[in-house]
Amino acid sequence: MAKKVRIENHIHCPDCGEILEVIGSLFIEDLGLVEIYKCLDSIFIYESWKGKIKKIYSYEKETKK
Repeated sequence: MAKKVRIENHIHCPDCGEILEVIGSLFIEDLGLVEIYKCLDSIFIYESWKGKIKKIYSYEKETKK
């Protein structure tokens, strides 16, 4: 049976509060190595040396009326 594991170092979405999922890392010349996270409708980069998270993409929700 699987055990539940408590994650101590996680980052919450600044928009909705959900825990962000790591999808990779990327080297950007001006920023250095950044981690890429996703939420339900947004993608973020996290600059660990600054402790800052930036939204780089947001899916547009289509609603039908």
